[in-house]
Amino acid sequence: MTYFFYSLFLSLVSFLSIIRIHSKYKYILLVLVVILCSLFVGLRYEVGSDYWNYYDQYINAVEYGWDMWFEPGFILSVIISNFLVDSYFFYTLLYAFISISILAYALPKVTPFWLLSFILILLSQMGSFTGSIRTGFVFGILIFATVYIKKQQSYKFLFTVLLAASIHYASLIFLLSYLFRKIELSRLIYLFIFLSSIIIGILGVFQHIMNFILEIIAQNNSLFGVYANKLNSYTQAHLYGGIGLTSVVKKSILFGYFLYFYSTLKIRFKMYNIYFNIVLFGYILYFIITPSFPVLGARISLWFTFFELILLPLPLLVVKALHKKILIILFSLFVSIATMVQTIFSYEELYLPYKTYLGVIF
Repeated sequence: MTYFFYSLFLSLVSFLSIIRIHSKYKYILLVLVVILCSLFVGLRYEVGSDYWNYYDQYINAVEYGWDMWFEPGFILSVIISNFLVDSYFFYTLLYAFISISILAYALPKVTPFWLLSFILILLSQMGSFTGSIRTGFVFGILIFATVYIKKQQSYKFLFTVLLAASIHYASLIFLLSYLFRKIELSRLIYLFIFLSSIIIGILGVFQHIMNFILEIIAQNNSLFGVYANKLNSYTQAHLYGGIGLTSVVKKSILFGYFLYFYSTLKIRFKMYNIYFNIVLFGYILYFIITPSFPVLGARISLWFTFFELILLPLPLLVVKALHKKILIILFSLFVSIATMVQTIFSYEELYLPYKTYLGVIF
């Protein structure tokens, strides 16, 4: 029931995107959402796919500090948190508040529908905030990075992505997104690229390329060190399921939705083309890599496909009829809530029941 009320509250808030109220009240509501969702994420106990993994990493960071091999940004956050209060509970609460606050601060800089996108992220990426807590933190930083893509400020973009990588090394691949700032193709070519990536994935072409890379790394393991071990852990394809029909259908529907509005929105919203290219690149990575290496494909494509949550509400810019605006919001909410439900029931034993440090179980 906790997840139901969480979804219901955020869904009701989302409809304020089409109601004309003073921006001051929207910001007040935003602060309220930040506080409530930070408590929802931060007060959890033994909930989330990586809860105990991060507990172990927290203990190691407290004990070994900079001698521990892990992302330096994560280690620094543990050191600061432990200096304030020596408690993993306090750390998860503080991390949740900072992660969600960064998102709340970043979104108004990149989209006119920042409140709705914020709600969609809190719903669909609930697993990232309650599971891999670093992921939610990095999302906010990468949103800032796209501001510098638009302004073509390459050094600031590089610095921002490196900051994100100090928390999660996998986000380094987002550096490639800077290449998309000037790419503008016809809808037919975009469709061809999308369909081609699905076919290439089915044929398993990437598996041969990746096997060749892994062989080189294995022969020079001392050179790559811990990075080789990390890559190997991401390429254990047989430990996880391959690409699912549900994911193909979902991404195909979303791509068609984004492509349908492409010609109009790339004129009305200058960042649309950049975000469209970023999301498409994420889909390409997912379709090409995931059939052979599910963990690797899902992990590296996430940093790009995440931006579909900014694209989803943007057709509200060109749709005038109220019933169409409502349909767009309902569709966006459906996509986000469906993703949340899929996360919960994929790891049901890790998310249900919802337990908190206060001892309340729902």
